[in-house]
Amino acid sequence: MEEVERKRINKLIRQIASGNDAALTELYTAIGGRMLSVALSIVGDRPCAEDVLQDAFLAIVKNAEKFRFYQNGYGWACTIVRNTAINYMKARHRRRCDNIDDMVFLCDGGSLEEESATRVTVREAVKKLDAKERAAVYYKYYEDLTLREIADRLGISKSQADRLVRSGEENLRVRIASPPRESG
Repeated sequence: MEEVERKRINKLIRQIASGNDAALTELYTAIGGRMLSVALSIVGDRPCAEDVLQDAFLAIVKNAEKFRFYQNGYGWACTIVRNTAINYMKARHRRRCDNIDDMVFLCDGGSLEEESATRVTVREAVKKLDAKERAAVYYKYYEDLTLREIADRLGISKSQADRLVRSGEENLRVRIASPPRESG
């Protein structure tokens, strides 16, 4: 990017800070496409990237008065887009909610009857875990989270998360190794 364009972008950001709506349109025209590319590279989906870009421009308007004339306006705007996209992805990940009871695919490829019986056994074993154990095991094996991430999700310490995962695993081992016998 040439120095003339950098100065123009800086000037537009200062005008946005002073309430000039036309400057916002002009800034979008000048760098909107490149900012969309930044968002798209992070979120990987054009409609989501467009949402991120809209949120980023709102953040630019909100924070324009914090911009200093000696800063790189283009870099500042791209940083806002990048951070907005990252926050969008984090929020999307947090909102994702799968039912662990529907996620039991731990069969070894045996016959359909064995697979069905194994699913039932595992599902019943999972149902008997307490809610925090079930969540900890789910996060470890289905979302592949670290203990630190599990602890953050559950609002507990890392050592508590470790204990929950280990106790959940042990309870599953015991229940799967000796499933309840059918009365006959």
